Amino acid sequence: MRFLPFFILVSLFTSTPGLGYRQPSQDTTTINRWNQYAEDLRYQDTPTANLYLDSALQLSERIAYLPGQGQAHLNLGTNAIILGDIEKSTFHTQQALSVFETLAHPIGVADANKNLGVLAYFTGEYQLANDYYQEALKIFLQLDDTQGQAKCYANIGLTLSATGEYDSALNYFMQALQCDERLGNQEAVANDYVYLAQVYQYTNDLDAALRYQKKALAIFEATNNQVRQSLLLNDIGKTYHQQQNWSEALDYYQQAIKLQKQLNNEREMGIMLANIGSVYEELQQFSQAESHYQQALVIAQKLNDNRNIPALLLNLAELAFEENDYNTSMKYLSQAITSAKELGQKSDLQRAHDLLHQVYEVKDDYQQALQQYRIARVYQDSLFNEEKSEQIAELQTKYEVEKKEQQIASQEQKITLLAENERIANRFRVVLLVALGLLVVLILFVYSRYRLKQRSAQLLSEKNQEIQSKNEQIHQMNQELEKRMLRAQMDPHFIFNSLNSIQHLITINDKTSSLKYLSKFSKLVRRVLENSVNTQVPLTDEITLLKHYIELEQLRYNHSFDYTINVDDSVDVYDTEIPFLLIQPYVENALAHGLRHKPKDGQLTIELKRIESHLLCAVEDNGIGRAEAQRHKRQSAYPSRGMSVTQQRLETLNVGKTQKTSVRILDLTDEQNQPLGTQVEILVPLTEEPCLEPLS
Repeated sequence: MRFLPFFILVSLFTSTPGLGYRQPSQDTTTINRWNQYAEDLRYQDTPTANLYLDSALQLSERIAYLPGQGQAHLNLGTNAIILGDIEKSTFHTQQALSVFETLAHPIGVADANKNLGVLAYFTGEYQLANDYYQEALKIFLQLDDTQGQAKCYANIGLTLSATGEYDSALNYFMQALQCDERLGNQEAVANDYVYLAQVYQYTNDLDAALRYQKKALAIFEATNNQVRQSLLLNDIGKTYHQQQNWSEALDYYQQAIKLQKQLNNEREMGIMLANIGSVYEELQQFSQAESHYQQALVIAQKLNDNRNIPALLLNLAELAFEENDYNTSMKYLSQAITSAKELGQKSDLQRAHDLLHQVYEVKDDYQQALQQYRIARVYQDSLFNEEKSEQIAELQTKYEVEKKEQQIASQEQKITLLAENERIANRFRVVLLVALGLLVVLILFVYSRYRLKQRSAQLLSEKNQEIQSKNEQIHQMNQELEKRMLRAQMDPHFIFNSLNSIQHLITINDKTSSLKYLSKFSKLVRRVLENSVNTQVPLTDEITLLKHYIELEQLRYNHSFDYTINVDDSVDVYDTEIPFLLIQPYVENALAHGLRHKPKDGQLTIELKRIESHLLCAVEDNGIGRAEAQRHKRQSAYPSRGMSVTQQRLETLNVGKTQKTSVRILDLTDEQNQPLGTQVEILVPLTEEPCLEPLS
């Protein structure tokens, strides 16, 4: 669950009171005092603080006191973000930046840029946020303002952490920590510890996360900051929860909720009650878990915390399911689905329909179970597409960051070169002849470096073009292979022969047989087309398609063979998925080359059973055998490429997988080594992140 610890937000928006401006006027003194009052009241009474700031702004504009205007706009922008008004905050902060730039006041410009970075962070524009922070940091470094540097370092670390660049984020958080330690600001140091702990949680180094969380807790206990203590106790409980250290997790959760009761913060109490409930659920203490979930639900409903209500209802539904109380479970699930639909929470909807699928399955209502399963998969696919879109956006952001960093590095190199030229020019004035010689050497050196960089840049460009060309070739090859696979999914000779058979039946006026044949043929073609976009399908769909296909072939071969499909009880045909049209080519091969040349008593048997973590699909026929079939193939005018295409498809399916799909073909013979048919065995493996806010 995402939540913003209040103790982090408290330290976000700080500025320089009055910005050092004082005018020998009663009005300017009043304006500066009102700005200071507003800053003192910022978190205790924001509306009253805004009244002071409105008065300060109006008086500043009336007497044209620009420092007062800039400070009032900056403070109004800070208060607006506290109240959640991003648009208003952006307006006032940009006004403040414009005023401070007019005054050429670096501290004001830096503070405004820093706050604009916070606003960009809140709206998810991490690259823009980083640009603002870097601009502010440059000014703080020039002014040797350690406090401003610390906040910028921490904020840059948060943007990097948000985009998954955890190593770089750790580096910036460490720089913030060093600055705050030099300042002796203990609570700022504690905040830095919290940031470091969060990064270690993201990278699953939970021991390091606990170490920094406990350091921060010791500081908050020393300063008697109970709000921060309670939130950090809850965070430590979560870390122990991740480690499955249930006793420690419960201990810290209970300490946290005890402090929250003293602070009368019901919202945080509800979150912590839910956390405790999840621990009891892990410990199989269902009555305790239900009690805590119910308390958390009551608080969420009381506070209209609608985003957490579906998750709590789902927790209660799962508990009821574990205790075999299916009616109660379905009641909670119905409420959860209604609430999640109102909020558009697709992950909760998927979870709810998955659990409903299990409930209906236990109640032997397989039709409803299948329907709920399909609904859950629809939500799962939607979430997957959204996740992919986010990943693409994240990659684009990283690309833009790297591009911007290269531009900054290039500008810094140019600035360094200009500074060096200026120093050389000064030396010219001191010792003309010596400086002239040094200048010639320096120009030659700079030129050689420039030429070297040009050659390096050209080589890098050529390499990038070569890589891009290779990627395009690989993409084209993948597309071509996919097309070949889709074309190979249905034998064109089979379609042609099926249409000829239908034409023949119509010609001889056998309407019943022709309609029956045409109906089966259309069902098969429709099912193939419907599933052609899917790489994996439930086993039940594959079996249905095989039945349609084999029954068509029976009509085509005048019922010269029979078939059976046996599915072992260990195989769940609805929950087991296999590559689409994996078995059909081998069935087609058995009919076309094994049973086709056997005029009667043909038998095709398909066995499906589970062997440990694999699904065994066996296709057996009592046809003429592979040796005799090979002789017939040589006499055929049309070469068969079905098995080679199928083999290529298997190789593609196995790329990058540790467990691979394998095929074994066995020749069946009698005691005199006479062919009794062929068996094909296909072995298919079964495959069963709190967001921080920036400082301002």
